[in-house]
Amino acid sequence: MLDIFDRITGGLARILLVLGCIMLLAMALHVTIDVTMRYFFNRPFEATLELGTYYYMVAASFLALGYAQLHDKHISVDFLLYSLSPRRRMFVELLALILTALMVGLIAYMATISAIEKTHSGEYQMLQHFDMPVWPSRWILAISQYVFLLVLLTQIARSITAAIRGEIYELPKENIADQIEAGEAA
Repeated sequence: MLDIFDRITGGLARILLVLGCIMLLAMALHVTIDVTMRYFFNRPFEATLELGTYYYMVAASFLALGYAQLHDKHISVDFLLYSLSPRRRMFVELLALILTALMVGLIAYMATISAIEKTHSGEYQMLQHFDMPVWPSRWILAISQYVFLLVLLTQIARSITAAIRGEIYELPKENIADQIEAGEAA
């Protein structure tokens, strides 16, 4: 059963990662066009700042959070954990996962409330030639936080299942220290 959730959450996290990468490429292209038009034609590309602020940066900041959690790529200071036994380390990591899930769940809930309010009010940014709707960008944060939460909940379920079975569950580690220990790094 957890394998199905792993595949679903992993798939969602990868989809959001790809969307985040596409938004980063779009931002780079948009800024390049803006700079080119500004300096060669003295006509900047309209809405560069607004699109960057309301869409590109939100996507770049939040869409990959679930994927980063899936691969244990968030910043962590865990050198003290490795002095603990594997079982104690698992319980400390489980506690951290639960606390993180509570915070991410709260952020997701509040982001959803904000997105609903801004959608109903039709939030927009006034530009020189048109009004740009910005309420859709509110949903980027909410959706990314729910995917992040799903990844966390799946990891919590795996950890609890392992504890019940008397096994040790650790998040997948893909760092250089692990590669050196395994003799895989050059």
